[in-house]
Parts: sequence; C-alpha cells; structure tokens
Amino acid sequence: MTVRNNAMITRRELIRRICTLFKNNQLVEQIDRIQLHMRPKDSNSFRCCIYKDRAIINYKIMPILGYRVDEECDELDPPSFYAKMAMVRDKPIPDRLISVIGEACSSCPSESYQVTNLCQGCEGQFCMMNCPKNCIEMVNGHAIIDQEKCVLCGRCQSVCPFHAIVHMGIPCSENCPVDAITKDTMGKAVINHEICIRCGKCLDHCPYGAITERSHLIDVLKALRSEETVVALIAPALAGQFKCTLSQLTAAIQQVGFDQVIEVAEGAEETIRLEGKEWEHKMAAGQKFLTSSCCASYQQLVARVCPSLGEFVSDTPSPLSLTAGMLKSSQNNSKLVFISPCIAKKLESQSHQLTDFTLTIEELGAMFAAYGVEFNTAIDNEVQTKQVDKSARCFAYSGGVSQAVGRKAGDEFKPHIINGLNRKEVKWLQNQTKAIKTDFNFIEVMVCEGGCVNGCDVIANPLAATNQIRNIS
Repeated sequence: MTVRNNAMITRRELIRRICTLFKNNQLVEQIDRIQLHMRPKDSNSFRCCIYKDRAIINYKIMPILGYRVDEECDELDPPSFYAKMAMVRDKPIPDRLISVIGEACSSCPSESYQVTNLCQGCEGQFCMMNCPKNCIEMVNGHAIIDQEKCVLCGRCQSVCPFHAIVHMGIPCSENCPVDAITKDTMGKAVINHEICIRCGKCLDHCPYGAITERSHLIDVLKALRSEETVVALIAPALAGQFKCTLSQLTAAIQQVGFDQVIEVAEGAEETIRLEGKEWEHKMAAGQKFLTSSCCASYQQLVARVCPSLGEFVSDTPSPLSLTAGMLKSSQNNSKLVFISPCIAKKLESQSHQLTDFTLTIEELGAMFAAYGVEFNTAIDNEVQTKQVDKSARCFAYSGGVSQAVGRKAGDEFKPHIINGLNRKEVKWLQNQTKAIKTDFNFIEVMVCEGGCVNGCDVIANPLAATNQIRNIS
C-alpha cells in the first residue's frame, strides 16, 4: 500500500478503526475512544498539544461518518452523536462532497519567493538585475525581497546561480487547477464551491489532512449487513490496486459481504464503440477536434470555468453511466455500490443517481484490513469475472482512451493527451477553441497525472498499478 504522507496514514487508520468497530457492533459505544487510542498520553503531538490532536481526530471522524464539519450541531457533541445518526439514516446526505476542517488547517503563509542562507551576495546580482519590479536589494551581502512589491513572477529564482531563492507555495491552492481556494480573515483555506471542479487535488496535497470528503462508508456497511442484494461496480483502476489476480480481488470483495461484482469496464466497451462513431461523425461535419474524458471533474471544468469548450466535448456516456444503466434495468431491487478511485467519480455517481452508494478504493482497503481478508486465501476458480476486452480497462491510465478509440477510428485519428490538469493546461485548452487549425483532432483529458490510477482515493503506486492493469489478459 503506497503512502505519500503521514496525514494519509491517519486517515486510513481512522477508516480501518471505524470499520472494525462496526464489524464488532461497537461503533456507537467505542468510537469516542478512538482519539485516546491514536493519541495516548505522553505520545508526540503534531500540533501545539496532544489535546488539539485529539480534537482534530474527532473532526476527521465526522466526514467518515458522512457529515461535514460545518454541519456540527454543538461543539460538545462527541463522535458517538454522529455515529448514532449515521446508523439510523436511510441514505447518504446528497450535499457537498468536499470541505475544510478549519481547526486542522495550519493557515499556511501566503505564496511568496524567499531568499535562503544559500545566497552568496555575489557581484553578479542576477536576482536584482532581472527583477521587473525592482523589489530586490542587497543588505549586508544578502539579497532581500520586498514582499509588498513582488508580483510572484519567479524570475529571480530562475536566474539565481546558487539556487538560493525558493518558491513558498500553499499546497492546496497551488495544486488547484481552477483557483478555487482562497483564505479567510484568519488565514484558513476556503473552497469556492461555485468554481470547484471536485478533482480532489487539494485533498491529496494538504499536509495536515484538513481537506476531507463526505463518505458513504457507514451506509455501505449497513447495506452489506442487511438482507438486500448488494452489487459492487468496480472501476478499471481497482484492478491495479492490490497485488493479486482479478478473480482473487473479486473473491475478496465478496468476502466482505458483496453479493456480486461487476467491472465497469463492461460499459467501457460500449463507450469505445460509441466514441469512435461520434468522432467520425464530428470530423465529417467539419469540427476541429473532439475532447473526451470520463472524469466528472473535466465536465465540471467545462460547465463552470471553460464554457467555450462545450461544443467540443464528447456526448458519449461514461463507462460508469452505461454499466450502471444496464444493471438498473436488470436488477431493480439491488443496491449498487461503485468502488471509486476519486471524488470526481463519486460526484458523477451521486449527481446522476447512477448508484446508491460510492465506496472509495482507500475505504475498500481499510475494510479488507478490518475484516482480515487475505488475498492468498482467495481461490481463483471460485469466482470468475466476465471476460472483458483488455482495451476497456485502459481507461484507468493516461493514453488508454486514445489507444482504445484510435483502434476504432482509423488512420486519420490524431490524439493529443493531457496527462494531468493544471492551470497551464486549462489555459491551453481554452486557446485551442480559438485556433484556426490544429495538428490533432482528439484531446484526451486526464485530470490526474497518470490517470485514474493516481486519483486522490487510490492506495497503489500509479506506475505499478498501470503495469498491473496492462498485464491483465
């Protein structure tokens, strides 16, 4: 299991502990003690004191139970209060998926360029000579930047021969491709939900775990315990997340209580066919290019930030939409649970009511740990997955959609791949709508670098996951 930072370890431990308490019928009775087990007396704290660490753990429990921190009823209400509500609610709360725990946000300093002790006070004074705003001066043989005059162009950093100038960014906001994060009067991060595209990059990069997503975990666990038939729809990215065969993974998912497992890649086969036809039709009609992405974050980007791209966006339904549609028509009484690599796919599933619940890959991993599932004990030939064309699983990684559609489209198909959406790529996309001529006619947009295998809720190294998916026959 790949771990990129300690805040991620905390989140996964919380999910695992909550799954274990649910399994042992102790969720309401014991959840208030999680903070004590994770931050016992005399242990090291990450913040000013162990008591603030404990308070923040309680706040991090809330979204796992399905509640945002700003929905807090009373500061004195313990996690058990929200656990009780989660246990009796009929369905997840259909509201904003992402929010900030203000108490956990460290109010990172504003973006700036800073001169470090590596500065040699050289005669060349490259930084001073190249600053367009004359905001750098030499004081006692050391360069000083006037932050009030600085326009953050970064020229001083690029010309310094000693690499003495560093860029001090704000992790959440500098990784947001649409500038949706600002600061309040206290310096805390604030998400502008009117332009947020739910890509999850801020959640993935916050060093304090202050940005969280609303979970359906308790709702899924309750459904698995009920007498209802519960079907897991697994994203193509899931096939690369655990070191086991696909049939072993399917068996493991059934071991935690799912009655049936369906690959979303089944719908991807139809998406490939339809997208190939759409591309041919649009090119014959004289359209410059077609943009395609199965990521709901890209759809949000077009709707909220780049409406000029709208006419170039593919109308072909996503694999999740097609697969869920087929299942709903054939299994009306089943509960559908999509196992997702990110917030964006959870948004797609929830906003279009494709499935009843969404479980993240990270949450599924925690369930395996809590329920003691061992892949080497899962028997391959007990559970067989439906034969799916290999190209349908390529949707999980960058270049896979272009590769699959290109096979259907023919020699005139000329793809351009955006491998990870950022502000530079957003601007590039907007410029293409004005271009008279392009040297491509299909743009594949992967919001996460590497594709869905690098979503904010995955647990495996993206390169290793991609290789594992490619090796599935």
